[in-house]
Amino acid sequence: MPAAGTANGSTGNGSAAARAASPQAKIAEGRVFAYDKANGFVVLQCISNDNPNAATKKFDLRIINTCTITSVSIPAASSTPAMDLIPVSAINWETSAHREAANIRLMETKLAKIGVGVGRDAQDLFDALSKTMECRWADSSIVVMDRVIISPPYRPENCKSNDQSALQRIKLVVC
Repeated sequence: MPAAGTANGSTGNGSAAARAASPQAKIAEGRVFAYDKANGFVVLQCISNDNPNAATKKFDLRIINTCTITSVSIPAASSTPAMDLIPVSAINWETSAHREAANIRLMETKLAKIGVGVGRDAQDLFDALSKTMECRWADSSIVVMDRVIISPPYRPENCKSNDQSALQRIKLVVC
């Protein structure tokens, strides 16, 4: 990208205006907020589409993979709306760590609901049962409410439990 200056779309604060087109014919226009050559992306600060005509402008940061950009143009300074780059605020690392831990727990919970080495029918049965009852996988067997074990091939006769009422209820669902 050319050096910043008024002839190349600079805003006067050292940031260049740019328009990037992608193969999907999507065009992003805004100020170059950041460029990461090593990871191959550019961040553009664009006027938000939520309410572009509002008196106080809101901005979006669009992260664009440089591999998807087919062309870049630098509009004339007069054709780009005046906007200063938004200030970067400090990161609250404690909040970020809590959010990361919560997302990891959520993903681990989701992964635990995916049977390993089981067929589509077994996974569909597990998904149906887990909508209304607590279920987990124990190897290739489904454990329902820690009372009923459904072993492959996941038919009513493969359900085992000491709790006869729970067993009958599960057998009705497995049919």
